[in-house]
Formats: sequence, structure tokens, C-alpha cells
Amino acid sequence: MSRRNIIVGAILLCLLVCMGLYALGTNAPKTTTPQTAKVASEPTTGASSAAPIAPAAAKPTEAPKPTDPPKPTNTMAPTNTPKPPPATATPVLGASREAPIPKGQPVTTKSGWTVTLGEFAPDANQIVNAANQFNTKPEAGQKWVFVTASGKYGGTPESSSIGPGNFRLVGKKETIYTTQFIVLPNALKQTEVFKGGEVGGRLPYLIAADDTDLRIIVNTAFGEGIYMAVE
Repeated sequence: MSRRNIIVGAILLCLLVCMGLYALGTNAPKTTTPQTAKVASEPTTGASSAAPIAPAAAKPTEAPKPTDPPKPTNTMAPTNTPKPPPATATPVLGASREAPIPKGQPVTTKSGWTVTLGEFAPDANQIVNAANQFNTKPEAGQKWVFVTASGKYGGTPESSSIGPGNFRLVGKKETIYTTQFIVLPNALKQTEVFKGGEVGGRLPYLIAADDTDLRIIVNTAFGEGIYMAVE
């Protein structure tokens, strides 16, 4: 027997053995696995050992959605409260031409003179011309006026003097007039008196004929100026 025949025989023998084993496996009885009885969904009467049914899992609640912030309401703009008018200060009498010392009311100066105005002549051309022919004649648009003033001294120094230079005149035109040196009956002259002494007389002024609202400015001390009405 050759080697070839031996190999072929061995192969055939192996095939036969495999086929026999396959046949034995297919004819063997199948073992069935007993099925587990399904647990009834409803508990049977008297079955106290039945397992409790697990409750259904609760659905997760949805988180509340953020709400839009409330829109601001249109508020009315505040109305401007009317401001009360500013309080007007009471003018000090004698401090200005608009608030003079009333005629006939005395006023005491810084140097201690108590001054009072008396007679006022708004057109004294004839009186001045009749007093002296050499008195100054008013030009066109001018006229003579005079004011009578009196004063009583009561200051601290033992004596003091007063005269025409202590009295000036001003009107609506804001022109300041000074007394004129003319001949005039009862004209006020520069006079010195002791405490308690009195003086008085006329003060002549040559002014614009259309000037009005005349005031005497009394000045008996440095920087003083007291306005007094002449009418």
C-alpha cells in the first residue's frame, strides 16, 4: 500500500467520524426550559404574599418660564409750581431820590443837625429879580427856585456850623444843582452855633425850567446824602 492510499483512507475515516457525530447531535431530544408563570396583574384572593405594584414614576415638572419684566408706565411730568414773587424790601426813607423824607418831616444827620424843609417856591424869577437888579437873569429854559430850610444842632462837639454848601438840589433830570450867591431876603448863610442853637433861611437854585420831582440832598458829614422832598 502506497503512502497516497494511506492518506486518502485517513481523510475518509475522519469524514465518517464527523458525519456520525453530527447525526447523533440532531437526533438527541430537546430539553425545554420551563417558562416562568407570569404574575397576574391583579392580585388573587387570599394571596397575601403578592408583591406590591411599584407606583409610576412622576414626570419631572417643568421649570417655570421667566416672565417678562413689567413695562414702566408713563408717568406725567411734574408741573412747575409757580414761585411766589420775591419779597420787595421796604425802601429806607431818605436813602434815594425815589424814597425821600416827606416834606415837613425832620431828619437828624450824622453830625447831629436836625433839619426840616419849609417853604418851596417853584418859580421865583420875580422874587429874585426884585431882590436885586444885579442878580443873575435866567436864560431861556431856566428858572429860579428856592427852598426854606431850618436846622437845630444837637451833636457831640460843642459847636458846629451849617450853610448853603450843605444843601444841594436834584430833579428828574438827575442834574445836581448847587446854591447861587445872590442877594435874596432871608437867605441862609453859613452859621456856627453851639449845641441847641438853630439857624434857617432860603436856598436859591437856578435850574432847568422843565425839571421836576425836586429833592434836597442834605450833607453835613463825609459821605452823607439824605434826600428830602421839597413838595
